[in-house]
Amino acid sequence: MKRVAIVRLSALGDVIISASFLGFLGEIKKAFLTHKGETLRIEWFIDKRFADILVDSPVIDCLHVLDFKKNLRSISGLLSLKKYCKNCGEYDVVLDLQGLIKSGIVTKMLDSKEFIGFSFKSARESLASFFYSKKIHISYHANILERNFKLIIESIKILEPENGHSNLLQSDLKTALRLRKNGFSYNKNTLDSTLFKILENKCYRILFVLEASIKEKIYPAKQFIELARKINTLDSINTTFFLTFKDNIDSANEIFNALKLENIECIKLHNLDFNSLKYMLSNMNCAIGGDTGLTYLAWALGVPTISLYGNKDSKNTESKDSKKNKKSSKNMRNTELSRILLGNPYLVSQSDNFEIESISPNDIFNVFKNEILKI
Repeated sequence: MKRVAIVRLSALGDVIISASFLGFLGEIKKAFLTHKGETLRIEWFIDKRFADILVDSPVIDCLHVLDFKKNLRSISGLLSLKKYCKNCGEYDVVLDLQGLIKSGIVTKMLDSKEFIGFSFKSARESLASFFYSKKIHISYHANILERNFKLIIESIKILEPENGHSNLLQSDLKTALRLRKNGFSYNKNTLDSTLFKILENKCYRILFVLEASIKEKIYPAKQFIELARKINTLDSINTTFFLTFKDNIDSANEIFNALKLENIECIKLHNLDFNSLKYMLSNMNCAIGGDTGLTYLAWALGVPTISLYGNKDSKNTESKDSKKNKKSSKNMRNTELSRILLGNPYLVSQSDNFEIESISPNDIFNVFKNEILKI
């Protein structure tokens, strides 16, 4: 048996992006068993705040859920964490997909001869590279999906790639990500019965994501309303709009009330746990939202997604301060797998403003018609 430990502690969006390769790793596991007669065991270390996203994954054999945020802040916490990691036994490969000092510390606490992570110039926090025995160089400017994929491929190559699964290791990024929804699952038995009733109505379901880590990544309510009106004019679909909003209650109510006045079906999804979110999102026909975890989750679950990016994106040129100034490596902007609209390119590349409001509802509507509905 071969054991691989993946360290990706946080945060929500980054965990989801890394987990989008679990479906690909599932195929690697099958190849190991078929061609080598050997079991490949995948284990994941994650902070308890985000663990439920990965619970029920058919690919993860063991999910190590700990309060890393708390344990990494004190000597006693570090000692407790070290004891836990040492009790996990020996791994053939430990892979740090995060590239931070804290994830590097956790990586090194585990028992292995092979610690894989980003090189000094590639890691988000350069000093993290000192914790790895094999350092992988890929530009910090590269898309986060490309960066994660590179590390995963290099890690699997260590596990005797010459037999059986070598063809899989020749896969490109798109091929690997076509399997992305296979890495996620949910427990239907624990779902609230009201969720089943919500989905009884046969309609075209569109999710508006009204939450993000910072408000500048949230598309304005008034523009969401205008977009909903435009979509509602289409005779080819009978649409119901769904809203996820967490703390953004005012915007959700503004959209809900405006659409209700025009007899446009709208349902608010509030205070759902991750299991319920995975279920509801997997039943959407389309998701539209900013650079945030739930937009990524919809994408990872295979839902056609329109991702709205307005955060600044300096051109792909490297400089001494590139890590400080570069934002695009943290999101999926450059991937062709998600249909993406950008804000005004001059404003977003030359200022610190996010300018997501510069994306017009009409532009999103046209992308929806042409790329999602293909009409």
